[in-house]
Amino acid sequence: MACALVVAGMVPGLGGSGVASAADLDAAASQVASGLGGLALETLAEEPPEPGEASWERWARLRVRALRQQGAVEELARFSESVPDSATSEYDRWVRQQAAEAELETGSPAQARRRLVRLLAAYPEAPEVQRWLRQIYRTFAAEGRWEDAATALRRHRQAEGSDSPEEAAEANEQARILMRAGDKEDALALLGEDPRDAEGRTLRIRLLASLDRKGDAYEEARAWAEESANPQAGRAWRLVADLAGEQEGLDVRVAALERALQEGAPRSAAVVERTWEAYLRLGELLGSEEDLPPGEDAAWIERADALGGPEGRALLARVALLGSSSEARAEARLGLARELEDAERGGAASLLYREGPAFEGGEALSPLVQVHLGQIAQGEKRFEDALYWMNRVEDLPDEVKPAPWWLTRARLRVQLGRYAAGAADLKRVLDEPDRLRDSQFRQRFLQVAFDLQQAERYDTALEVFRGVYDAVEEDKARRELLYWMGECRAGLGEHQQAADLFLRSAAHRPGSVADRWGRTARFQAARSLAKADYTEEARRLFRNLLGGGTDSQDRAIQRRLNRLTGDTADAPGSP
Repeated sequence: MACALVVAGMVPGLGGSGVASAADLDAAASQVASGLGGLALETLAEEPPEPGEASWERWARLRVRALRQQGAVEELARFSESVPDSATSEYDRWVRQQAAEAELETGSPAQARRRLVRLLAAYPEAPEVQRWLRQIYRTFAAEGRWEDAATALRRHRQAEGSDSPEEAAEANEQARILMRAGDKEDALALLGEDPRDAEGRTLRIRLLASLDRKGDAYEEARAWAEESANPQAGRAWRLVADLAGEQEGLDVRVAALERALQEGAPRSAAVVERTWEAYLRLGELLGSEEDLPPGEDAAWIERADALGGPEGRALLARVALLGSSSEARAEARLGLARELEDAERGGAASLLYREGPAFEGGEALSPLVQVHLGQIAQGEKRFEDALYWMNRVEDLPDEVKPAPWWLTRARLRVQLGRYAAGAADLKRVLDEPDRLRDSQFRQRFLQVAFDLQQAERYDTALEVFRGVYDAVEEDKARRELLYWMGECRAGLGEHQQAADLFLRSAAHRPGSVADRWGRTARFQAARSLAKADYTEEARRLFRNLLGGGTDSQDRAIQRRLNRLTGDTADAPGSP
């Protein structure tokens, strides 16, 4: 076996040619950079250099990086323990550090710590000491040994000679360790009064609250939440909700949770659940204070309308979940959605129904509520969300006019790339051809067909144009539709049929073949005939068009004629 390894050159120092070329190492470096650690190991194993050769250290570093990519921690550890005497101390420190970090990353913190301690003993003055000390406190933290982690952290900070790390992420990590070790004041001091990122601000506010400074924590959270153009407003409003009082602050908590949802708080499902819980608690409290009789849903809804705001929404939410009849629950659900829309919290309404466990992703809602949620989302330009709700509507409620609604959903579907579904909605509109006689509605309808054309869905657009053609009687509209159908045929590569449609458009009332529309249509017909190999007919059409337009148009037509006849010379007077 040893002989086979020697012959293959797999064991450096035991044989092999030892002539790893720079090109081989460059190839391995490219493979490692591309994340192809396995392939790099194969390349590096072909002709490894001998220890002491100039290329050995580069080869070894590439091998270590490839082993880390492959998760070969044990093999990396063995490799780090067999550093030849010819290697530099810099390499020795580096490879042992790599092995320790790999062990920490893969769940062996005690082994990593032992390796780091040996490194510190061997190289107490090395420039990497701070990094090793940092990794040591992380190994304790990985084991949940927070007091030991805090002790190691203090040693690191003492050696570093700095009160706070330069990197925000490291400061947050250290503050979290100190907090879990019970050193909350030290953690707060480390973060300072103005942490540098959202994680640090969240941690500082929670530390203040844990130190019985809830008033300060609430004020900081509120100020952060109300900052203009705050990308972390959702997180901040969630903190405000956490810090609001139990009784007198329930309305504040409800409003803050709604804002958290509207502003995109992380882990929205948990915030949704807490919002419904807060609604129910506040609703129960108000029902008791207002002497609202249980089961009298109409009285609860009437009082909700009178109160408005978070309190009114809480009463509606309670009926939406616990109402005694399906009709009352549907009315309250619609009312809650409308109230949230009026409060500019339409996104919160969508999440409350979409992720609320009681509503089965919205399937348990009435079509009217689904329609309204879709309209809210569309008005706020949350188009994917709008389509989510619109797609759930199978039977339109009586309150909604069918054709405009199907058209709205069709356009949204097409714009978001759901072409077949959008076309299906357009066909529903075609089942009510009378609507297409309204020119404004017809223009909106045709715009969706143009969107299909733009997306190169020519067969679907053609079917839509044909349906409109059959539904309208206006000559001008029909003339235009023939042209657009010709464009679709051309897009499908059906050039003879395209030419026929363009020629019909050119000659159709109320214009003539000589007017501007007619000339454009005949020009497109000639182009299509040329592509269909009706060369003579195409020439004839192009010749007939000469002299009827501007000089630049005539030059363009002449160039097309020249190409058809094989004459590449420019037309007279052309540049």
